[in-house]
Amino acid sequence: SELADSATRGIRAGGATVIDVGLATTPMFNFAVASDESIDAGLMVTASHNPAEYNGFKLVSRGARPIGINTGMKDIARFVKEGRGDEMTLASSKGGQESLSVQEKYLDKIFALAGNFSASKMPVVFDVGKGMVGVPLTNFVLRAGFQAKILYGEVDCTFPNHEANPVKEETLAELKRAVAAGGARFGAAFDGDGDRVGFVDEGGERVAGDILAAFL
Repeated sequence: SELADSATRGIRAGGATVIDVGLATTPMFNFAVASDESIDAGLMVTASHNPAEYNGFKLVSRGARPIGINTGMKDIARFVKEGRGDEMTLASSKGGQESLSVQEKYLDKIFALAGNFSASKMPVVFDVGKGMVGVPLTNFVLRAGFQAKILYGEVDCTFPNHEANPVKEETLAELKRAVAAGGARFGAAFDGDGDRVGFVDEGGERVAGDILAAFL
């Protein structure tokens, strides 16, 4: 995207090396940053659960620690407002750029934490909403053994079918119908960058967030 390309040029102009992990969910991005202690920071272009026109940056420091209003964001804003000081002086030579694929290692970590479970062909429905969960989901389903129906699994950041925000009841309409009609055990819908999820039960009814939290 234009934002990602511009950020890459700016980071390299400052003399730092850019490691491009490509299309990724927020958990995959955080995993990539935390996977190597030599990685100083991470930047992700995303609108999160918001509509596509609100694209911006998620920033993390070493170890994938979030950079927020009280953890560095004010300093970055000050650098931008005041112009580049000594800390922001451009290096005489440009930084490098390389690519890193993290999907398999990310899935390995998930299954290790979950005890390498098997879903035993459990019928489920996933509504990706054409967001980033479409990147690892197919391989996840194959490894887990789900008998899965995937709605809108191809990534399209214009989100042409419905807003990718499972917190909104109206965005779960198709998922509810598919679960109820197909005899699935449950359904799950994700936001654009995969750090929010909503569930519906076998009858196609939404599971409230507080109930889900208590269950987990």
